Amino acid sequence: SLAVNSTGSLFAAWTEDTTGSNGYKVMVKRWVAAPFNTWVSMGTALNVDPNKFAITRPDGAIAMTGSKPVVAFHECTTINFPSTCNVYVKRWDGAAWGLLGGKLNFNSGYYASVALDSQNNPVVAWFERALGGYNIYVKRWNGAAWVSLGPVPGANPALNPSSGNLASMPSLAVKNDKIAVAWQQCAIPVSVSKNPSPFTCRHQILARSYD
Repeated sequence: SLAVNSTGSLFAAWTEDTTGSNGYKVMVKRWVAAPFNTWVSMGTALNVDPNKFAITRPDGAIAMTGSKPVVAFHECTTINFPSTCNVYVKRWDGAAWGLLGGKLNFNSGYYASVALDSQNNPVVAWFERALGGYNIYVKRWNGAAWVSLGPVPGANPALNPSSGNLASMPSLAVKNDKIAVAWQQCAIPVSVSKNPSPFTCRHQILARSYD
């Protein structure tokens, strides 16, 4: 996943098997242009628990607060899907990666997409496994804690109408303080090893906006 800061510098976040035996870590580098023309590491791996498997999504996992990147990722007990996973966000402070709050998910969360509001606070969308299916959730960092942005205040904060729809892979965009989220949702579900899968089905694309 790529992002560009306000001065045009390029940053990349990815998942890497650092041990050759499924030791998955999330790494970030920045491109240093002439005269060096090389990628430079930004700190060490972002993993919250070094014994778990940290994974970014292929797009939308990194955003910029000025010149400092923010990265969203999920971290699992095993590499197999479905696994028990938590969604985290870390921000670069100029010297090291700092965790923003704790886990964002309610149950087991996957593949977070991150963007920034007008105050440079991260807004994150992800999907997670619930009883009977999968749901889409969104939270915003208010400077001290993560706050749910559900479609109905005080109700179920999931964006999709029903977890039985197997919603997954949300993509998030923010313009000032207006938020839009698109996701894929199963029209014809298929089970894999007796588990409903959000990937092996005919999909519809849905979207919601929040202002």
